[in-house]
Amino acid sequence: MAELPIQTFRSAPFKGVNEKYAPHLLDDGESPDCQGVYSTETGAINKQKGDEQFFVTTADWDIIGLYNYKPSNSSLRIITINDNAKAETHTIDGTKVYDLKIYRLFAVHRAPALSEYGICSLPPWNVGDETTDFGDIDGLVWDGVNLWTCSYTNNKIYKHSGFSTTISATYDAPAGAGVAGLAWDGTNIWSCGYDDNKIYKHNMDATLSVALTITIDTTTLGTSPQDITYDPAGFIWVAMEAGNKIAKYTTAGVYVSYFASPTNTPSGIAYDVVKNCLWIYCQDDCNVYKMQGTTLTIDRSFATSNAGFKALAFFYNVLDGFWPSDPCDATNKFAFTTFENKVYFTQIGWYGGIGPVYEYSTYDEYAYFVYNAPAKCRYITTFENYLLVASQFLEYSTIYYRDPFDPEIWYYLDIGSDDGDEIKGWIKYRNNLIVFKANSKWRMSYTGDYDLPFTVSKIDDVGTIGHYTIIEANGYLYFMAWDGIYRFDGVSSVKISEKALKTFSNIKQANFLPVACHLRDINQIWWSASVNPNAPSGSKTVLAYDYLTDSWFPFKYGGSYYTFFSEIKYDDGSLVYLASKGSNVVKINRTYSEQINAQIITKPFDFGIPHKDKQLKRIYVFVKNEASAYNLSFYISVDSKSFEALIDISLYEASGGTRLTRMIDLGERVGKNFQFKFENNNADQPFTIYEYIIEYQVLPRI
Repeated sequence: MAELPIQTFRSAPFKGVNEKYAPHLLDDGESPDCQGVYSTETGAINKQKGDEQFFVTTADWDIIGLYNYKPSNSSLRIITINDNAKAETHTIDGTKVYDLKIYRLFAVHRAPALSEYGICSLPPWNVGDETTDFGDIDGLVWDGVNLWTCSYTNNKIYKHSGFSTTISATYDAPAGAGVAGLAWDGTNIWSCGYDDNKIYKHNMDATLSVALTITIDTTTLGTSPQDITYDPAGFIWVAMEAGNKIAKYTTAGVYVSYFASPTNTPSGIAYDVVKNCLWIYCQDDCNVYKMQGTTLTIDRSFATSNAGFKALAFFYNVLDGFWPSDPCDATNKFAFTTFENKVYFTQIGWYGGIGPVYEYSTYDEYAYFVYNAPAKCRYITTFENYLLVASQFLEYSTIYYRDPFDPEIWYYLDIGSDDGDEIKGWIKYRNNLIVFKANSKWRMSYTGDYDLPFTVSKIDDVGTIGHYTIIEANGYLYFMAWDGIYRFDGVSSVKISEKALKTFSNIKQANFLPVACHLRDINQIWWSASVNPNAPSGSKTVLAYDYLTDSWFPFKYGGSYYTFFSEIKYDDGSLVYLASKGSNVVKINRTYSEQINAQIITKPFDFGIPHKDKQLKRIYVFVKNEASAYNLSFYISVDSKSFEALIDISLYEASGGTRLTRMIDLGERVGKNFQFKFENNNADQPFTIYEYIIEYQVLPRI
């Protein structure tokens, strides 16, 4: 019997944007016969899109907030917020401007249903669901690094490890004091004795010994100092619970004056260094009062739902306060917007968004909670001169918008409130605000009417898995849903990720929520994520899409996750793309700098006749080295056995960038199916494979 003729198999050509930037390979499904590149769990790649360090934040924690803005009195700046709640502002050359202090008001709270005291954040003023058990405590203060608390029952002062329940040191308060309140003057701890009616300044030594004792004039001020606070002007303020007075002393112990408490039984007091005012809590009516001016007149008051506050204190850079902070948490990020030359931001977190809305004036070192804003919101944006927040705790279908003429007033609007679907993000698009829920999409339109400024209509039943997967590019919206990546033209949503199903599936299942970036100068959109929340540091993936050629390519990168992207446009019109990576801000190279070992693994080939033996003859590879002269390693696997190294593919083209054709003798290996692997030898040897042709022979049955 005559042997069968030699046949050829030609791979589907690998598409790409251009030879300089894009890998010429696709994920599963590029050709009908699956003659494409096999994607491993982290995605097959042929060259690394690298990054280079731009600047390093001083906090050795992952960045979970990255935003650039332009103050009216300065050039472009960048805000970073790290996972340990440290925030910084930088110029666009990476120089740090401020250690940004993000202020929040906290209270010691005794909930009616609890037997122990806890710590809660204000706002929300209704704090019943935001109390964290810190044991039997009565006073609290923040020294910028650690929490300090005190216990009246035990007459002890405690130093905590950061903002946590872990106690790093315990100190005895002065005998008989009945310690009830604490203050911090930047150098020393102060305390007040509820039983002995004294104020103490403590040395920061091994025993927290007393440096100064102030005896309160109980005839004038009454008894029972419940809380104290430090005024940077050089004063100590004390809330006299039984005397219903607010007393003022110098830090040298000299009595100055007193003011009547807003209502009876003042038990909490905190000085606000941002607004230069006092905040006072009164048990008589369960209200928190903001007291302004030299005469302590009431600026505003807020009702709380539960009696029992024992102390107030301002903390800075304690962002979530209560819940575990995890850089791989799908929602542990910040949302930002700029409105009326101020930056507003809030935390996108589980448990209702965790924090309040913050306002940063862009020219100093303080960001401050917006005390009248809806509490615990996840998303924030501006639309038609309105400031909007969304996805409040237990109100996941509600959008709040602030009155443009009276910023004290907020109104709300429900987005399909009865559908049980949660708002997941939004984006301004074609004069509308497109609101994405988990399983639907809505159009919010501006009417121009003051009483009813917005109308809402449902678009379709395609939602998103997360706010930062949504991006506008090339006149369309692109976003990641639960079943794929979609393109939206303002009317309908079309799934476009069929060619990248395997990589998309891996990214979608990760705990780390993908973030999107539009690299407009190379016509690409990147979605960055880990394919496995427990994967080693090298298993980070970017799924890239070129919208001009409708091509997909995944690549992996080393180091920490890309947690945010940001586009910087310089005055000359040039674009720079930044990403947060660990505690660093890096500059994305659309070519390649930091390289990793790259490989392409083909699919197993049986040439359409799986049950017959085939004998391989030769393979022709159309390839280009991207840098300089080097070899590619070439491997073959027969019938799913281990890969065997064959002769290297020589790419001796010193300047790089030349398309080459190489022929390799396959040694007449016999088997039913075959698989090939191309791999560089070193991390700085990128390459592109365009296609390959395999010569083989089907063997007759014997």
